[in-house]
Amino acid sequence: MKQSNPSSRSGLKYRTVRRAALVAAAVIVILVTAVFAPQYAVAQAALALVCLIVWLLPYGGAHRKLQRHIDAAARKLDSDSLTFLDSALPVTAVRKNGQIVWYNEAFAELTAHALAPGKDIREGIPAFPPQKLAEPELMEGIAVTHAHRSFRVFASPLRELGQKSDLLLLTFFDITDHKALAAEYKSSRPVVALILIDNLEEVSQNVSEGDKAMVLGAVDTVLNAWAAPTGGILQMTERGRYLYLFEERHLQSHIADKFSVLDSVRSCMDQGTVEPTISIGVGAGGLGYAENYELAREALELTLGRGGDQATLKQGAAIEFFGGKTKTVERRTKVKARVMAKNLAELIGECTSVLVMGHRFADFDSVGSAVGVARLARARGKPVHIVIDRDSAPAKALIEHVEHLPEYEDTFVPPLAALDLITSHTLLIIVDTHNPDLLEAPHLLRSAAKVVMIDHHRRMAKAVESDLAYHEPYASSASELVCELAQYSVGGNALRKREAEAMLAGIVLDTNNFEFRTSFRTFEAAAFLKKLGGDTIEVKKLFQVDFDSYADRAHLISTAYRHDRITVIACWEGGPRSGLSIIAAQAADEMLDVEMVEASFVLFPRGNKTAISARSLGIINVQLIMEALGGGGHATNAGAQVELEPKAAEAKLRELVSKHLRENHMDLL
Repeated sequence: MKQSNPSSRSGLKYRTVRRAALVAAAVIVILVTAVFAPQYAVAQAALALVCLIVWLLPYGGAHRKLQRHIDAAARKLDSDSLTFLDSALPVTAVRKNGQIVWYNEAFAELTAHALAPGKDIREGIPAFPPQKLAEPELMEGIAVTHAHRSFRVFASPLRELGQKSDLLLLTFFDITDHKALAAEYKSSRPVVALILIDNLEEVSQNVSEGDKAMVLGAVDTVLNAWAAPTGGILQMTERGRYLYLFEERHLQSHIADKFSVLDSVRSCMDQGTVEPTISIGVGAGGLGYAENYELAREALELTLGRGGDQATLKQGAAIEFFGGKTKTVERRTKVKARVMAKNLAELIGECTSVLVMGHRFADFDSVGSAVGVARLARARGKPVHIVIDRDSAPAKALIEHVEHLPEYEDTFVPPLAALDLITSHTLLIIVDTHNPDLLEAPHLLRSAAKVVMIDHHRRMAKAVESDLAYHEPYASSASELVCELAQYSVGGNALRKREAEAMLAGIVLDTNNFEFRTSFRTFEAAAFLKKLGGDTIEVKKLFQVDFDSYADRAHLISTAYRHDRITVIACWEGGPRSGLSIIAAQAADEMLDVEMVEASFVLFPRGNKTAISARSLGIINVQLIMEALGGGGHATNAGAQVELEPKAAEAKLRELVSKHLRENHMDLL
């Protein structure tokens, strides 16, 4: 059995004796006064009576009830405990509306002045939130800051004779030192960064050994100067690769300057020489070095998937991108294409059927690359279907062009019908997108046994999980990637004329007639398709529009206006109509022919959303602007869909364009 607390009993006895002594002293004073000055005795007796009545008023009664409750609780405390009155912890009793009933000396010291009973607790502690004195908050504790100190306040209900009351006993625990220690612990957590020189191969091939050493030395100097203020460790792990370890307290400064080291590296050499760029992957928020290293590795892969010359910060599941102002640097090799072709052939050989799927509102590149993949599957004797909603696809003309081939009579199937075709041994091949939210039929992704992804768009934070990924943001189009795979695959040379024209149409669309994002690989792919019978005249006919569409495009361009001098914006003023996405894309391309225009944007309705087509000549990265609206694409060709009315979307677009120009000092052009 627990013994009662001796110190509690002695305290209670002391208070009882003190009260009795005060009453006895008052009586003695009155009696003495009655003997020597009777005329004053009556007044003293009346005053004593008034004090007694006041003490018996509701506050006095509540105080005595509370004190009895406290004394009863104190008697039950073990020998190592203190009474609330003598506790060094601030303790007060309040009603649920925040009205003070009682407090101890430590609470009075905390508030720095005495508070009369009935006053609001916020008069002593302004930051106290009385609205949180609800039942769910009682056991969790309430965070309060007062006098530059942090407290955790725990509240417990007081009961009298088993009856529930609105009185709460609040105990203040000073956690200032604990918070400071926790903040220091968080600030000292390790952060891992992986840094890669993007164009090291180009630097090595096109300059002399002396210039090569000069470039690498200049990059090394810039990186060391950037890392030095953090006191971290920057170590070259191999040629062109660095490992950077620093504390989390310095991460915010890197975020605040948006990883300005990207610009510093780019400008570290004189004009006319090789312009080096770097890619950075940062991992933070993990349990230790190993987990943060893995996050940094994944972040670096994302950076490279977006074209390099960027920094990606990955804190757990949260991802943030910085930089990405320049054009991507070609990093593809034919060796990789050959390996991918071999792996794809093996996956096709292991399955019983193949489904090919692109993005919603399929364009020429989505359909063209899907047709190329279908030919690779047929070459290995596998039944293949292309999943597409032809009612919403702008590439209807291309679908009809391919369907003239007998083997394509039943190849194109709607998304719902594809559910009946998928089995546990079906291979799903996704082309021209890596974002699961943009798929033609996202439900197929959950049902497929194995998934292959072929895409050329800059990597977004959300990506399809696949068994094989051929993701090259340096390519002009998905059709170009499929064309490279075809050159190293059995049956790739068996492309029919119309299939070659479909893939050529995809390349023509995404390069705007070979004007943007082309490399020698793009022309090699086009030559390969031309050799297999692709007719450029037939491709041009596929892009023809009817007279009404031509007039609508001219009208759309007539609504354009300049924004911040070097960009133009046009907004479709009518309602939705078929072929509007093609009209908008062509209008955006055509507006780039206007003098002093570096980027063009066209807004048009698509269902209950507003779609945006964005084009650029290269100085302005429209992909970053569209990404801020939930879209994506390339630096010179991007798009987005927003759940806003056209006018609201237009206002948001203007705001983002102006912000992008200011941040990159293009408003001065």
